[in-house]
Amino acid sequence: RVERRGGVEHALRGGGPQLVPPTPPAQDLIALVADSNQEAVLTALLDERRASLQIRPVSHYVLRHPANDPGVYSQAESFLRPYSRTHNHALVLLDCEWDGSPGDADTIEQDLANRLQRNGWRPDNSLVLAINPEIENWAWRDKTRLSHALGTDTTTIDALAAAGRWWPAGASKPTRPKELLQAVMRQVRRPRSSSVYAELARALSLHDCHDPAFRRLCETLRRWFPVGLD
Repeated sequence: RVERRGGVEHALRGGGPQLVPPTPPAQDLIALVADSNQEAVLTALLDERRASLQIRPVSHYVLRHPANDPGVYSQAESFLRPYSRTHNHALVLLDCEWDGSPGDADTIEQDLANRLQRNGWRPDNSLVLAINPEIENWAWRDKTRLSHALGTDTTTIDALAAAGRWWPAGASKPTRPKELLQAVMRQVRRPRSSSVYAELARALSLHDCHDPAFRRLCETLRRWFPVGLD
């Protein structure tokens, strides 16, 4: 018997529930993400920012792991193994900061990449991105645009950042991007929701971000799905 909870099927057998990823039809891209915020950002980029990314339309399926970042880190290869026969490319997205994390982006990415390559994927058709420290870091590439998207101003953001000591003087981004973004959302009375992350992905420039993971995502998508080769 199969139950569906949190976007993932659970096969109920004698030994208890076992995670069974659902199987969509063959597509260009299968993506495994750690939470609904990452899902919202990636979906908005693929569906609504193709012109800015300079990619063709991409058929894709985004699978969210019910155990979040630890689940992605420990089970990505087993989740994605079945799709190596039906999907052309695989993307794994997770944060660097979570309880029990190895912490270092390079370590996380290399470990997961090696495991994917032992389970049906190749270096040229799979990508692992560990965001340091979290997905919220991508939102801070343009403070002015972010303030407009959230209905506030940079003065308010600077005051919140100073109060929380989240943005050192001279730094290009806050050291605690998630905490600062949540403080801004509380200030403007925006509920915490993945829809906010989708709005930011639609509104912010894709050309001013120096985050290594975001740059690799954009470069890889352009290489995998170039315009004119659909």
